[in-house]
Amino acid sequence: MEATLPMGYIAVPFTYDGTTDSWAHVCKFKSTVHLHRFSDGIKCIAFATTLEGSSQFWYNQFLDGVIHSFKGFSSMLLDHFVGSEKQKKSALTLFIVRQERGEPLRNYIRRFTNATLNVPSLSHDILTNALLQGLKDSELFKSLTKKPPNI
Repeated sequence: MEATLPMGYIAVPFTYDGTTDSWAHVCKFKSTVHLHRFSDGIKCIAFATTLEGSSQFWYNQFLDGVIHSFKGFSSMLLDHFVGSEKQKKSALTLFIVRQERGEPLRNYIRRFTNATLNVPSLSHDILTNALLQGLKDSELFKSLTKKPPNI
C-alpha cells in the first residue's frame, strides 16, 4: 500500500463481484497490468479497485499488512472464490450434443461447433466421432460412416 500511483494512472475498467469466473478476472487483469508495466505494489492497489460486491466485502476484512504481493493476493482471491470458477468441460460433453428431430444440419453443426469451444485440446478423431454420433440417421450419416472424412 506504500506504492505511488504513476502519473496519468487510469483505473482498470472492469470489475469482479465474486459471482463469475475468478480465474478469468485474474487473467484479464494480468494482461491489462502487463501492458501498463505496473509494479507489484501498483498491481495490488489496482486489483483491489476491481473488486465489488461480495469480493469487495471479502477484501475489506483483511488487516493491513496481510497482502505482500500481487501473486499472493490473486492466489487468495482464487482460493476464496474457487466455487465461482467456470468448470472446464471434457470431450465427453460433445457426445450429448445431438441433432434434434427436424433440425436442419446447419443448426446442428453450429450448436456442435459452439460446444467444442468450451472443451480444451480435442483430437480430430474425438471431434469426428462425436459429430457423427450426434447426427440423425440421414444420408449424410450413412455416407460418412461408409467413407469417413480424411482429416
